[in-house]
Order: sequence, then structure tokens, then C-alpha cells
Amino acid sequence: MILIKDPLYGYVSFNDDFSLIIDSKPFQRLRRIKQVFGSDFVYPSANHTRFEHSLGVGFLANKMINHLRNNSNEDITDEDIRTVTCAGLLHDVGHGPFSHAFEGFLARLGMNHEDFSRRIILEVLVDEIRRLGLDPELVAELAAGTRLKKSLDRPYLKQIIGSTIDADKLDYLRRDSYHAGTAFGFIDVERIILHLRIFDKQLCIDEKAKQVIESMILGRALAFEAIYYHKTSRAAQILIDKAINAAADDLNLHEIKDDVIRYIELDDYVTWALLKNNAKSRDYIKMLETRNLLKVAWETTGIIDAKAKSIVNLLSSPKFRENIESLIADAAGVDPKFIAIDLPTLPNIPYRHWIKGEPMQIPILVKDNTGKRIVSLSKISQFVRSIEGFFYAVRVYTLEKHRDTVKKATLKTFSDFASIRPEEMYV
Repeated sequence: MILIKDPLYGYVSFNDDFSLIIDSKPFQRLRRIKQVFGSDFVYPSANHTRFEHSLGVGFLANKMINHLRNNSNEDITDEDIRTVTCAGLLHDVGHGPFSHAFEGFLARLGMNHEDFSRRIILEVLVDEIRRLGLDPELVAELAAGTRLKKSLDRPYLKQIIGSTIDADKLDYLRRDSYHAGTAFGFIDVERIILHLRIFDKQLCIDEKAKQVIESMILGRALAFEAIYYHKTSRAAQILIDKAINAAADDLNLHEIKDDVIRYIELDDYVTWALLKNNAKSRDYIKMLETRNLLKVAWETTGIIDAKAKSIVNLLSSPKFRENIESLIADAAGVDPKFIAIDLPTLPNIPYRHWIKGEPMQIPILVKDNTGKRIVSLSKISQFVRSIEGFFYAVRVYTLEKHRDTVKKATLKTFSDFASIRPEEMYV
């Protein structure tokens, strides 16, 4: 048995043969990728990595599937348990350097980190997974699949790894809050797992755990606002994104789209050194080295309504956002490389959970005179209804010395668009 000391769970444990995965190069690479790059500029102890998070997800996924085998009528085999555990371990194996800060570059390639997770599982770790006696295609589907094929008749297997109440979320909310030193991650994981149920082949939560799920939703909303979308965290991520894009051609980073082996060579350490030694990206890295970050010149935040939604939809287009940045830079007389519009948004209740349900609804198993049935949490929780929706922030960043000038230019630029219908702004 592999026993690994963990600050959240005491120890996480895996069968000895899972060393084939844990000790592999792609998995060990996660030691050199920060879990929340940028947040450490606000919370200095938030220096944990994707490695320990992935161990935590594999451990929780194993606990969840074992609980379901003991508390359901489903025919859950030992192979199912090992498959779910493996998928939990590998769910983040495709993250790029600087974690989510690299997603912007991957999006420009028409990809995301889940694409690389699937490729690494199916092309690099395929032999190790087969040696575990598992089906690599099923592992890939559970770890990072977008469509169910092999698990279509048992979607709860996938939902343990990716859903509204998955092992990933239960771990990162606690782990990131723990390392940041905030109190948002107090989630009773044991009680949530204790009340996991399978109904109509879907993963759901017994209504007895309703208050615990409400607490998780509140904690997630607060964590995103205070940790992940903190203005300083985003400022650091913006600089690394600018550095990556500035040096991409010189470093031939576009080649990773067709070269998974080269992709695996990129971690925080390697990529930082490459960017620091490139003339086009060096200035951004120097700013990060001295914490000389971009500052917010203007911002607006809130919960998305109809008016805000049209603005957010527009600014979600990278091309449109770049055009607005250029207009603000021209109006302010500032180099466009030091203007950035940031648009962090999130649904307070994330992801699509179950095939027959509505997006972003957590299924709760209730009992009444007619028997058992599923209802979405928002139907029985006034608290959840009160915070449903999307938090958003629109921020314009620039250098400290240009803040006042850029604020005025931003207000003028945005006011110029105020009289234009949203559909015309795409032209």
C-alpha cells in the first residue's frame, strides 16, 4: 500500500501498483506546476501544486466509489473502483505551465488542458494503464471526456470525477483555501460522501446533506471572489499570459498542438526560464520577479443580468477585447502592451451534472408520499436561489503611472459604445 502524508486527510493511500501512474514522468511533472499561479502573489503560502491536488482527487474518488458500492444496488466491480481512482489521479495531468494562466494560449490553439489530459492518457500512459488491467479509453473518458460513450449506461462513474459534486471540487475548494489561509474551504467532505446516492444511474445527494451542499456553494462563490479572481491574482496571470503570447512564435509554442511529448517538457520552471530569456517576453517576467504588477484603473462587478450579459458576451471574444484595448490605449496615449481587459466570470453552481437535468443544477434525492424522486437543489433551497447566477467582474489594467489616464480613456471608450445595439458591436 502506498501511504502519502496529506495536510487535509492525514494520509492518502493507493494500491502499490498505482506507482506506475504516480511515479510516471507526466504525473511527477505536476510537482512543478502551481495549482493556483497568481494567487501566491496575494497569499504567499498558496504555493501548492497540481501534484498533491491530483493525489487528493484520486483518493476522494476512491472513497466515493467505494461508498456507492456499499450503499447502492449497482454492480460496481473492483475494476470500476480502480478505473475511477486512476481517472481521479489523472484528471489534471494535461494542465499546462502556470495552470489556468496557460489556458488562454491553449484557447488560441483551439484546445484546453483536458485535450492534453486525454492525449497523455491515450498516447503516453497507455501502457501503464493497461498494465493496471484497465481500459485507457474509459479512463480518459472519465478523467477528461466531454461525451459519454463507454460509461453512457453508468454516468455516475463520470460524475464522480466531473460534475457539480465531484471529487475534484471537494478537494480543490478545501486545499486551495487551506494553503491560502482563508476560511472559505470548510466543507464537510465526509458528510457529503456519506450521503452520496445513485438514482436512475445518476449521482445525487440525499436531502439530509442539503445544508452541507449549501455551505459548499457559498464557500465556492467566496473562494472565487477572494482567491481565484482576486484582482492581484489576475494581474499576475495577465502578465504571464502576455509573456507567453509575446514569445510564442520565437519559442515555437504552437508546435505543442501536435507534439504531446514536447508539451510534457513544459512546466513552470522550464517555461519561466524560456520566457525570461526571450527578448519579447523578458519585461513581463521582470515585472513578476519584482511584483511590479499591473493595477486596476477601472472595474465593475456584480451578478449578471440582461444588460450585463450582453457586455460580458461581447468582451468574452478575445478579438473584440483586443480591439477595445487598442482603443483605450490610443485614447490614453499608452503602449497597448500595458493595457488589459480582464473578464473573470463564474456560475455559482458549476457545470452540467446529469444527462436528464438542467445545466448547473445539483440533484437532491428526496422522499415523500409518492416515493423517491430527484429535485434540483435550487427548488428546495431559498439560499441557493438567492445566489444563483453568474458573478462577473470587468476590469481594465495598466501600469500604476497610467491609472488615472487609462480610467478616463476607459470611460470615454465604453460610453462611445453605449448607444450601439449589442449585435452591432460584433461588426
